[in-house]
Amino acid sequence: MAAFADTDILGSTIREEKTDMRKKSIFRQMLIPMIAVIGLLAVIIITIFIAAYEKDIYARNTYLEQIYIQGTDGMQTGRSQGELADRSTRWWFIQMMSEKKPFISQSYYSVATGMPCASVFFLCIGKKNW
Repeated sequence: MAAFADTDILGSTIREEKTDMRKKSIFRQMLIPMIAVIGLLAVIIITIFIAAYEKDIYARNTYLEQIYIQGTDGMQTGRSQGELADRSTRWWFIQMMSEKKPFISQSYYSVATGMPCASVFFLCIGKKNW
């Protein structure tokens, strides 16, 4: 009877270990899909936020056609619409880099919209020029 009782106790211990292993295994199996879903949700939320923010900027400032940031090498590093491009040979970039002070262009017709517009150029290099 004692041997039978030991076997029963060992049997239940073995069953508990298998159950614990299954729980850990299920957690490990679900970990990667959970991380993927959280990552996907983060990307969706960030995309929605950026799109809403961009629309808000244009809604509050209807006079803006395009906003972009450009490096001192002439390459655009970010823009509100269209493809990034190298603008190092444009007259306004050359003037901005040589004079190192803000200026407003004369009015001209926009290539994108065909509407009259003007551009504001402001050079930001380091904290002292802000």
